[in-house]
Amino acid sequence: MNHRCCRKKINLLLLALACGLVLAGCKPAAKPATPTAKPVAQAKPVTVNPINNVSTKPGLVISDIEVEGNTDPATGKNLKDHLQLTINNGTIETMTGFEVFYTMTDKKTKKSESYYQKLTGFQLGPGRAATLHFDGGKGPGHYPENNKSIYRKSRNAVDFMVEVSCVGFQPAPGKATKTASSMDGL
Repeated sequence: MNHRCCRKKINLLLLALACGLVLAGCKPAAKPATPTAKPVAQAKPVTVNPINNVSTKPGLVISDIEVEGNTDPATGKNLKDHLQLTINNGTIETMTGFEVFYTMTDKKTKKSESYYQKLTGFQLGPGRAATLHFDGGKGPGHYPENNKSIYRKSRNAVDFMVEVSCVGFQPAPGKATKTASSMDGL
């Protein structure tokens, strides 16, 4: 058997293979898919509180509620007015299965609206705190809001009653008021 002949054939095959790979890489690239920005979901009013948590085990606390004059707890920068909750896990267990229900009531007209949001995938580690923003923003910790709600449309003071719930722990209540003079976002 002639080794020179075999080597030439192998070299030619390798060269052809390399050329084929190079040519394949030179084909026009397929047009990339145009990313479509998903519209931010808008919170829809509900007529009843769907949270059904009867646990009496303590540990979940709403430590702060802001509905006007909001600030970013991480940076201290001013934010557009929105429902902003800081919650704390005062236990040695990770909390999961979060839900939030809130009612806003126009203090003058007495008209009210309620909203419910399941916080899918959100967890709060032992001894940790987290801030939740109901502002229609993107990214972790931001959830839908209704930009046509009483909060956004009323020029009157608006009371908020909030309930945050998670699996296995007593729900945490909270309240706040947007003053009649707070016009941010209107």
